[in-house]
Amino acid sequence: MSASPSPSDRATESYDVIVVGAGFAGMYMLYRLRGQGFTARVYEQGDGVGGTWYWNRYPGARCDVESMQYSYSFSDELQQEWDWSERYAPQPEILKYANHVADRFNLRPDIQFSTRVERAVFDERANSWSITLSDGKTVTARFVVLATGCLSNARMPEIKGLDSFKGKVYHTGHWPHETVDFAGQRVGVIGTGSSGIQSVPVIAEQASHLTVFQRTANFTIPARNATLTEEERQRRAAFAAREAELAEERRKEAEKQAEARMQSERARRLRQLVETHRIREAGEVAFHYVRRNGKVGRLDVSAQTQQRLEQGAAAVVDDLGSPDCAVVPAEAAKRIYEVDPQAIRFWYGPSKPIGFSD
Repeated sequence: MSASPSPSDRATESYDVIVVGAGFAGMYMLYRLRGQGFTARVYEQGDGVGGTWYWNRYPGARCDVESMQYSYSFSDELQQEWDWSERYAPQPEILKYANHVADRFNLRPDIQFSTRVERAVFDERANSWSITLSDGKTVTARFVVLATGCLSNARMPEIKGLDSFKGKVYHTGHWPHETVDFAGQRVGVIGTGSSGIQSVPVIAEQASHLTVFQRTANFTIPARNATLTEEERQRRAAFAAREAELAEERRKEAEKQAEARMQSERARRLRQLVETHRIREAGEVAFHYVRRNGKVGRLDVSAQTQQRLEQGAAAVVDDLGSPDCAVVPAEAAKRIYEVDPQAIRFWYGPSKPIGFSD
């Protein structure tokens, strides 16, 4: 794996992938990218990992999916070493789990906290993204992954008089890190979505008076939350492990089907090239090539192949039967490339190379 550029190397910071957000999706994306040999950098506007569980710290916040199902499944060791305390884990425990994952897999060195991505511009000529950060720095990357979630920005309601309200105003999505004491206070809660349903009972235990403002009632049922016993943990762990096995089987089957579709499409494109450009040399080895770090490089073109090209052969295709390695005259190559960029990867003119595509 290539080492990520040092944060101090401001002038030349360039990555294969930029990930925005260090929540559960962003951390997993970083883990997978590293495993596949990509250089990656994660930018997170918060001071720590956890995403929604970093920001949502309101009283009563907890997951509404069972803890065992909310865990990562990519590491069996991780699943075995972590014990959830309750059927539905509370926010502090989930945030502790997220930090445990970040530390266990050493993710923090490739995450920059307290940093927003302000602007992302794609340069078609360079085939790369230019990313402007809140600290004024600009970095580049081949790919950008937005792991920001669907509720990453807390929306304050436009209520007349809110800006002149003399009391304290809190938003569940941007809750203070310190404890808020509602003892003896008159409190109004606006909204009864998940956050409202979870926070109202807890705030009601403290406040001298609580008023809930509700536009539309939600259908709710008792959570039946409870402390997990060791027997229950083992039973649920076995169930989660089996679910992970089935998910892996489904993933492999999907990859197998995708590979079959790709091979079928390659064969179709090859037939199309043969029919369109009357390829006379189909089957003859035109090049030997390698892929390294996503790049395509030519190692050798046989003298026989070069001679055929100089004599004006309509085209030569390698013995892999893949249109990725088709050789066609320059003008034909240009036409194909403009219409279908995946049809060819690099080409030759009648007597010499005219270019490569990566």
